[in-house]
Amino acid sequence: MSKSDLRILIVDDMSTIRGLIVKTLNELGYSHCYEAEDGHVAWQMVQKADQENWHYDLIFIDINMPNMNGIELLRLIRGHKAYPKKPIIMITTENEKNVILEAIREKASNYILKPFDRNTINQKIKDVLPDSQ
Repeated sequence: MSKSDLRILIVDDMSTIRGLIVKTLNELGYSHCYEAEDGHVAWQMVQKADQENWHYDLIFIDINMPNMNGIELLRLIRGHKAYPKKPIIMITTENEKNVILEAIREKASNYILKPFDRNTINQKIKDVLPDSQ
């Protein structure tokens, strides 16, 4: 699957962060980006995609969000039949080991610390999707 075919979901309560990630992904050649402002909306999008017989190939999830935090969303997505091994990259300002370790325990594929740059996003994608180069 080529970069331009991948479907990527970006979940963050800050529209500026979502916009920055989408812009960066577009610059890197990923054109199918979907945005959700919180875990509830993201979960609805995952379920809707499943009903339409398609799935996201990569998901970025912010850990600190209102309504449903990123760890709760990660658990739900990992429990879905289509997502036990799909790459999920957590995004956080937390540099506390316990939060990052919890995300890893819940089977996050990788994580990005805010603030981040284009090179960081590109490298994390290469780490979890080695065929996307």
